[in-house]
Amino acid sequence: MNYLKTKKLLHTLLLAAACGTVFALDYKETPEGGEVEVSGHRFTVNKKTFPAWGRCYSLTIDQDKNLRLSLYAKVEDEIYPNGVGQLVPSGTPAKISVQERSAHTLTLRAEYSLAPVGKKNAPEYAGLKMVYYYSFTDDLPGTVVTARLLAVNRNAVIRSFHGSFGAGFTHYTTEAGERIEYPGKSWSIIKGNSVTAERADGTKMFLTAKNRNPGRGFTWIGPASKWRKINLHPGEFAEIRGMIGFVEDEKNINTLKSFFQSVSIPAENKPAAGPGKEMIASPVTAGKDGFPTQWPADIVVRKGTGWVRPDNTDTWNGDDNLSFTATAGFDENYLYIRADVTDSVFRQDNSAGRIWAGDCLQVAFDPLNEKSMSNNYILFGFTATDKPTAWCWDHPNRKYRSSEVSEYCRVRGTRTKTGQIYEVAIPWKLLEPFSLDRGKMGFNLVLLDDDGFGPKQWMGITDGIAGGKNPALYQPLYFANPEKIMLSNTKNPVPLLRLDSDIVVGEVPLNFSVAEILPDKHAGAELVVSAGEKKFSEKLKPGFNSFQYTLNPSELKPGMLKISAVVRKDGKELYSTGNTVRIVTREAVEKMCQDTLSEAEKLKKAIELLKKNGKNTAYFTNRIALTEYFVRMVRLDNGRDSIFRRATTKSKYQHIPVTPEYRRFIYRRSIKNLDYCIRMLKEGVDEAEKIAAGKLPDRIVEPMPIRQRVEIRNGGLQINGKEMFFLGPNTWAVHYTQLKDIAGAGMNFFDINVQQTSRLPKDMKPFEEKFDPNNMNSKFNPITFDIAGDLGMYFMARQFSSFSYVQEQNQPGGYAKDEAANRKAWLLQAKQPHLAYLITHKESFVLERNTARLEKNVREHLRKTFGTVEKMNAALGINYKSFDDFKASDRSKYPSLKYEVFRFERDENFKVLRAGNKAKRAFWKRPTTSHFSTSHWTAWDTLQDSADFEALYEECDIPGYDAGVRLESQRYAASWEAMFMLCDFSRSLFPDKPMANNETHNFPINCASDVSGDFIYNAQISEMLHGRNAAVMWTWEKDFHSPWGSYAFTRANCFHAASRAILDARRLAPEIAAFRSEKRQFAIFYSLPSFCDPGNYKRINDLYQGTFFHGVAPGFITEKRLLQNAFPDCRLILIPDARRVSDAVFEALMKRAKAGTKVVRFGEKSLMYDEYGKLKKD
Repeated sequence: MNYLKTKKLLHTLLLAAACGTVFALDYKETPEGGEVEVSGHRFTVNKKTFPAWGRCYSLTIDQDKNLRLSLYAKVEDEIYPNGVGQLVPSGTPAKISVQERSAHTLTLRAEYSLAPVGKKNAPEYAGLKMVYYYSFTDDLPGTVVTARLLAVNRNAVIRSFHGSFGAGFTHYTTEAGERIEYPGKSWSIIKGNSVTAERADGTKMFLTAKNRNPGRGFTWIGPASKWRKINLHPGEFAEIRGMIGFVEDEKNINTLKSFFQSVSIPAENKPAAGPGKEMIASPVTAGKDGFPTQWPADIVVRKGTGWVRPDNTDTWNGDDNLSFTATAGFDENYLYIRADVTDSVFRQDNSAGRIWAGDCLQVAFDPLNEKSMSNNYILFGFTATDKPTAWCWDHPNRKYRSSEVSEYCRVRGTRTKTGQIYEVAIPWKLLEPFSLDRGKMGFNLVLLDDDGFGPKQWMGITDGIAGGKNPALYQPLYFANPEKIMLSNTKNPVPLLRLDSDIVVGEVPLNFSVAEILPDKHAGAELVVSAGEKKFSEKLKPGFNSFQYTLNPSELKPGMLKISAVVRKDGKELYSTGNTVRIVTREAVEKMCQDTLSEAEKLKKAIELLKKNGKNTAYFTNRIALTEYFVRMVRLDNGRDSIFRRATTKSKYQHIPVTPEYRRFIYRRSIKNLDYCIRMLKEGVDEAEKIAAGKLPDRIVEPMPIRQRVEIRNGGLQINGKEMFFLGPNTWAVHYTQLKDIAGAGMNFFDINVQQTSRLPKDMKPFEEKFDPNNMNSKFNPITFDIAGDLGMYFMARQFSSFSYVQEQNQPGGYAKDEAANRKAWLLQAKQPHLAYLITHKESFVLERNTARLEKNVREHLRKTFGTVEKMNAALGINYKSFDDFKASDRSKYPSLKYEVFRFERDENFKVLRAGNKAKRAFWKRPTTSHFSTSHWTAWDTLQDSADFEALYEECDIPGYDAGVRLESQRYAASWEAMFMLCDFSRSLFPDKPMANNETHNFPINCASDVSGDFIYNAQISEMLHGRNAAVMWTWEKDFHSPWGSYAFTRANCFHAASRAILDARRLAPEIAAFRSEKRQFAIFYSLPSFCDPGNYKRINDLYQGTFFHGVAPGFITEKRLLQNAFPDCRLILIPDARRVSDAVFEALMKRAKAGTKVVRFGEKSLMYDEYGKLKKD
């Protein structure tokens, strides 16, 4: 029997030394059937024959002498500020352990201490160590090597961490002078020289003149070679991972790649994950209590101020205040998550969808790794209360969305001396469309911390849940060794074909994989994979099989490509699967642009025919404008190789190369938009021809009057006595040269935003300082000027000029680089805008939260209001010994005190608002508007935010809000309730005032899912029917890589739908306006003191929905209106379980009832308490 000779193998393995890692393994000859021992684990040597070698081998590692591995790195710290050169493992390994991953694969673990080169001992590096993992399989000539540098209990700055080894290379030894051909190229080998070649897929080959050994090859499969700087905190690590293997041809390399990708390091040996580190869930066994009998080691550790959010918080005072560790496990039924939280104060007084306002755990999933807010996004919340709650905010299945899911999930909360422990079990059905065969999904969790006044701070794995949902920031959660569970859950042995996307970028290789769990009864079967004309054949073994395939760009042709995977045995097909992808190239996209413009020419001819027949063309010229805009946008995106944007939310703007993943996004969006434009143009030609022939009625849309002021009349906006509606985009990302696109689409409204004092132009400073410093200086206070006009702006914001270079980089020719010229260009467009109005107050009225100044002011207010402590205690139901006992945190303890503080804050805020409103009207000579979000009705605490909507709308000329009909809700096809109720509330109290939605949010942030045009159209029209007169369709995107960001205006179907909506509104303005003047048949009672009860809003909302569906226009009546005897002809007042009313309001209701008005009370506790929560005597 022949065996590999030690010196030959060592010679081959030592070739890796030049690439950054030295391997020296001692191979010993062991007869077949003999045993070798490694760290007490015995292996039997089996005979294996390989085409490349024709002989068998075995491996023995002597833990005392023969395992020698090193990694080149430099460490920079307080000891060696300039680095210490090569940092290598010192001496023999401290520990070698063995863990068997499966029946076919073994993983060895070798642990070393570290020392600089030339030193045997280095006590100063006692807190660092190196760990190597080796993974073998019994039927492949290859070893997966993972090298990890760990910071055990100290910080380390790795100045240069040298990755290995190229994308993979093959080493052939040959005689000098021989010509080598591989693959399809030939080189002449000169003695003593080496040649490096690179294949089309990036795999490198090193050919060296040594001796003649034809057919033998050595390969390293691993990451591209690079130097990178890494900061390590205690418990974190950096790693390099690759595979040593022996190959003969392409098939050997592909087989090794499949094994390399299937290997995962056991999670129980993995240090806690730091920033950007892998997280791996481990298989677990559930006990009788439904939770793992033993939880895996922590995969996440979050300690230190670097993880606390928001960034400007000053409330966090150490890890004892908030920190956590977390881990994850899984079995065939559940994904298990445990978070061990250190928290000085536990508080959770909320329920259902408001649990985020107290201490809770939120867990988010990006099941398909889409890195964006798609319809597949999932967000759960869990409480650690005596009766734990599981709530779902977002889910692809409407059954679970905005619902309690405690009946499906297991939740256990345990209070400890230092905090609390969350243990949750989420069934796999609640994580669909994720399935284990995908191998990973985007994952994040966050701990929200409430020490008495709502969520003051939070800490998560990454950003992207609290503070703004953004799955692009999530880390992948991997699953270790899922084969057994996958097999147990598999009822059908059909192969699993995995493709990154149905859109394939034709300029880069196409990678796809096929996994197959072969039943024992089909032993001997083969897998045949077809990709167009390319075919692959693999022998299958019983159990789990995985194969990775690559098609080079030269093998990809634009168009549709069918990929199939068939399992055969004895010439018969057992089962199969398949999919079709679309290959797209830049040339193919440009061809689509030309085809689209050709269709536009046909519509232009049809438009000329309409004009000759005296017909209106508004519904057709808008299609031309949209088409030309989208062709420009597609060409701009198609031609770019980089984007000038932020890599993260905190980084500076920089040129970021367009990756293949982003190129796929560009292609997908381009195809969808151009396909829609072509359909839209063809339909337009058909409609235009029928109108010209008299087969369809003409639709008359009068052109927008030029430079004529808008007047507020009869609760609407009018020009020359005619009702007018306004709609358009916000202009965060729109340059004035693009205003023709807005006007061409039929839109007539846009805004310009001045945010934060640092961005206000110099001529705004005197106004700011003189009139309203509190209102305009607050960092919580965006000042927004919303401007409407035909083709003009009223004011130029510094914000636009500050982004001018960004726009210039991403949209050549868009922005003038000179700031003064840029501002002048805006102002020249805006000599006489149709309508200009400005927001007059903060998003939230809260001046101070829990500060010493607030406590001092409230104490003085209480003293003036009640006179004595005894009277205050009697009125509020509290037990203070003096007024100085008041602390801001007491608002959460005593609802009565909360209401009194609300009244104080409201009155103080309105003093500022009235002064600022008056000054702004005088300065700008423009009407003012408000900007409260509907969230202040719904999720947020109305009293805590001092949101007296009635008083606010009374002070403003145009009641304004920040809201929008959103995508489908739990109950209905669209989430409309809060939006419409806010409109009806305003219209019933202030029928003579127009309404404006200053931020119409119809899309979730970072939405990547398809949105129908019908939804966008209905969302806009329905708001108008409820009383809205003007609106801005909002866009958060500010990267300028395409105009208007990734929202309605980068989606042709949505932009066209919005265009149709405003054209219809302009055409049918009198009819739409008539809806708002419909007489209110009844009134829903709106009680501010009742908002001390968190359930008050839901009760109002439920009653509003019930009456709304009866087809009548709901009205509202407030306490103030009751006391003024307003709405005297109202014959029905509905009380939605409003539990707190003053004696005067109660008497007013009784008076109405005695006069013949029906007063219907819902709820046993309705009207039972006074405004401070004291039970009424009578």
